[in-house]
Amino acid sequence: DIPGIRRHYRTHGFATGLPVMPADEAAALLARVEALERDQAAAAGGEWTERALYPWEAPPHPQEDLLRDLVRDDRVLDPVRALLGPDVLLRNCDVFIKQGRLRRHDPAIAIGWHTDTGHIGRSTDGMLTLWLALTPATQQNGAMQFLSGSHVYPEKPPERDNQHLNLTEAEVAAIDMAQVAT
Repeated sequence: DIPGIRRHYRTHGFATGLPVMPADEAAALLARVEALERDQAAAAGGEWTERALYPWEAPPHPQEDLLRDLVRDDRVLDPVRALLGPDVLLRNCDVFIKQGRLRRHDPAIAIGWHTDTGHIGRSTDGMLTLWLALTPATQQNGAMQFLSGSHVYPEKPPERDNQHLNLTEAEVAAIDMAQVAT
């Protein structure tokens, strides 16, 4: 129900549970990502370093073809177009590998509360972040959490550059957990 998804997105600032591909296809895509990760680790002497796969550090990026195909897939683009309209520009593409069933509070693996873009004088109304889970995402294995309605808060969010998007301890402490959705 596209109109319902659009309403939810505009009210809450997110939409979840939109099926993009069958589970077997997502599993095959995950296997490709993991194979690329293994190949890169082997090429680096068996040691995996996240920094080795920063696209600006090692062009051409080893996942470039896989990601290019994925972001051009109409099954991925159609929900985005339904929310933003037909003209879509990909600003950037990031890959976060979150291992399920690990301690969410472990700073080595946790992705803390953050904004997805800096507020540096440009409107972000026509921007969205698409998160594509390749495995079932549940509260138990670290699914994404959203602060419902945070995109329309009356107070002006603090300015952030794109290198400092994590919320401060005080900002995290002020989160009304009743407004958090998974």
